[in-house]
Amino acid sequence: MIAFDFDDVIVDCISILRLVLRRDFNIDIVNISEYNLSLPINKKIYLPCCINNFTNAMPPLPGAKEAINLILEKNFPVIFITARNYDTKKETINWIKNNLEIDNFSLVHKTSPEEKAKYIKYSKIEYFVEDRLLTANLVSQLDSIKNVFLINRPWNLNRQICDKVIRVDSVLDAVNFFLSKTNKE
Repeated sequence: MIAFDFDDVIVDCISILRLVLRRDFNIDIVNISEYNLSLPINKKIYLPCCINNFTNAMPPLPGAKEAINLILEKNFPVIFITARNYDTKKETINWIKNNLEIDNFSLVHKTSPEEKAKYIKYSKIEYFVEDRLLTANLVSQLDSIKNVFLINRPWNLNRQICDKVIRVDSVLDAVNFFLSKTNKE
């Protein structure tokens, strides 16, 4: 079984974040080299509001829709494990239905890397696709995990990865790798 992080794995959040920061705060972030942005705003208030108000404007990342369709074609369940706040659930579900054009999926809200790891362990998920290095390395330590696919992003490059973490350029690369491994098992 495979599961997916959502933001910046399936949906392009960083482009909207750049636009909003430029428009509302005159902050121009070109290269993001750290996952936790250091911004002169209250992120706990502003960023969830940004997600709530702009979710429909966020495009899927290249290959995301194709990757999810491949998973469905092979009769695997589609599971999204997001760190988004639970109060974004309605908007997130609508985005998935409208942009990925699927109705049969699970959306799980786990707001920390530790909560994600715990859910993955108890759900017996063997493969996970993530963009956050901390989460990828933590999840890769689980006995039940075969591989974590870490999507290359500026905030996770040139950093140490654990043995079961495999770097990929897109969610489609991760799904193709997963399908090649599961066909051999």
